[in-house]
Amino acid sequence: ENDYIEDRSIRDDFGRNLLTEDYPESDWNRDINFFMQCCRFYLKVAGTSGKILPPLGNILQRKHKADMGENFEDWAATFFAEESGNLDCLLVRRLAFENYVRFAGNVGHQYSMKRFVKQLKAFVALSQEVYMLNPPELCNSQGRISRRIDGKMEDIIYLRSKKAHEEEEPVNDSFDPPYRLPY
Repeated sequence: ENDYIEDRSIRDDFGRNLLTEDYPESDWNRDINFFMQCCRFYLKVAGTSGKILPPLGNILQRKHKADMGENFEDWAATFFAEESGNLDCLLVRRLAFENYVRFAGNVGHQYSMKRFVKQLKAFVALSQEVYMLNPPELCNSQGRISRRIDGKMEDIIYLRSKKAHEEEEPVNDSFDPPYRLPY
């Protein structure tokens, strides 16, 4: 006897017993082939020193999706749509941030600029229309784009479109605030 409330067997999970005559030969062949594939894989990697890495593309895509969040993705897809006029131009980061906060209804809630930038980077990594965030030719030594607006330094964002990159258009570094906001 055991202390479990119920008895479990292989039949409960698979619908048949694997070690009796009611287990067909074709299933045995599939099982043995699978075991041999496992052995072959083990022998192939046993002599190598290093980890077997998972397919990182899928993992990174899921990570970026999680970092971004559905709400931000909806906002960014509209805000940085090709027809929005917000691609391939300098945008005041603070104003874009405030625009997103209004869109998301997060006014008064804790929401940081750091989180916004992290979500923006995730959006750029997944976007089919955006080539890069803040092209290096516009960045200062700290990797930021800054401009003086009304006597005050402001951080700027620039999303370069894939279309502009493929057509080898020069980076638009002219700055003419205020810019249009879709919300």
